Amino acid sequence: MRLALLNTRAHNIFRPWFYRFSLGQRWASIHAPALLRRLPQRWLHHGALRPYRRLGCFDERLEDEYLGWMDTPRGRQTFVDFFTNYHVPEVPGLAAGLGRVGCPTAIIWGDRDRYIPFSTARELAERIPGATLTQLTGGDHYIMEERPDEVTAALLELLARPCAVSPAAGIKRYPR
Repeated sequence: MRLALLNTRAHNIFRPWFYRFSLGQRWASIHAPALLRRLPQRWLHHGALRPYRRLGCFDERLEDEYLGWMDTPRGRQTFVDFFTNYHVPEVPGLAAGLGRVGCPTAIIWGDRDRYIPFSTARELAERIPGATLTQLTGGDHYIMEERPDEVTAALLELLARPCAVSPAAGIKRYPR
């Protein structure tokens, strides 16, 4: 009935630095899985999250929840498995379908996102009819954690917008 997009990219192939990094991880996971399983994944990710800790996105408890699984042999294997199978295929027709989105849509974005640039938010807002764009000045990638009050306010505004279609009309029911 409504759509909210926060720092996401699905309508086009986009390969930020993280994707290029991921390709390297994928290569390593295929050719050197034993090495990857021995690397201190949690410690490496802890370092990568340093800027977000400074922004207040993660405290020790949340980061432990977010990264703790990497401390176990199974967690390290899961990391290897993820990158072994990681790919971002193009989804034909998805970009063309943006113009057919008919529900109220809010695009909520930090304009300093390190992973997905704010230009992506502008492009989505231009291509989705009637979409609203909330630019959170100085906001980074983990925008809900960094700016929960502003994101919540934008989401509440979205929920207050009337839907063109009744809720039941959008539900498809299939007989058993």
